Amino acid sequence: MLTKEQLEFFEQEGYVGPFDSQLSGDTIDSVANYLHEYLDKRADHPLYGRFSVREMHLLNEDVLALASQPQLVGALQQILGDDLALWRSKIFYKKPGDAAIEWHQEWGAFNGEEIGNDIPGLKPSVDNQNEFWNLTIWFALQDIDESMGPMQFIRKSYKKRYPIEMVPMVDSAFWQDPFLGLESKEQLVEKCRNATLVLDINTSDYLDDIDIDASSVETLQQHILNKCAKLEAAYTCDFDYADDELVTLPMKKGQYVIFPERTMHRSTANVSELGRMAINFRVTPSSTLIYPGRVGGDYVDGSNIDISHHKSILLSGENREPRNEYMDASDVKTHRF
Repeated sequence: MLTKEQLEFFEQEGYVGPFDSQLSGDTIDSVANYLHEYLDKRADHPLYGRFSVREMHLLNEDVLALASQPQLVGALQQILGDDLALWRSKIFYKKPGDAAIEWHQEWGAFNGEEIGNDIPGLKPSVDNQNEFWNLTIWFALQDIDESMGPMQFIRKSYKKRYPIEMVPMVDSAFWQDPFLGLESKEQLVEKCRNATLVLDINTSDYLDDIDIDASSVETLQQHILNKCAKLEAAYTCDFDYADDELVTLPMKKGQYVIFPERTMHRSTANVSELGRMAINFRVTPSSTLIYPGRVGGDYVDGSNIDISHHKSILLSGENREPRNEYMDASDVKTHRF
């Protein structure tokens, strides 16, 4: 639960936290290890039929337990109301040397603009068009200092929609070096062909029109980059802010911060020698229509994922939108890859 002062802080600043987890350090470590194992194997996600960093809370009880902590759910209810749906989670792992995920807002639709799409993931009910109809909970799964790519916020920025432009994907806010950590041409070719090289982009045919054997690693990399540059993705136009409007948030293992995606935020580059593991969860009132396109038979979302088997978790209260599809929390069992 939030105190009166914390709730006022959230409504004024556009974020609140960090808060300590109610879960044990061993449970946090178990979650981190599970996510590391999945990322290392680059396994197909059982719900989506391909590699994806989404919805790990549907594959592991401890991951779901992070988002189900009573003190967290109570805080979310104070902001969003009693009836809540947990509809998404996403792994945020930064390898040593990974670049910043640059400034961005999400104005509610979760439409996939980060990879050039416009397919809304949420449609709020007529009665719930306020500023806070989706909240993100960002968990640190290890100690994260200022060198490891912590979260940053612009205070009070949720009250204003900042302009974006569509740019070549390689120049976009979310672009990460896809070749970081690759050790051989064979590894590059394999990841390109099995579409695990660039998150949510199908690169499986990107090398079909080049002689792989006759090409150097550098030539293949540039060929792939040229293909990616033909795709467009979102970039927040440059904006000014005062020093006292910038908040940098180092966090301890297990801590979390709550914010609406309308708050301007980013994570800085990981300039440390350690990987940085985090996960976020997204919660909306259960009156929100989740994946509205699915009602009309469109089963591909803004991240190019087949959501035929996607389910939400009713985190608290009652379901207020009968077209939403749910999994009972008690049915979540740990999937082994």
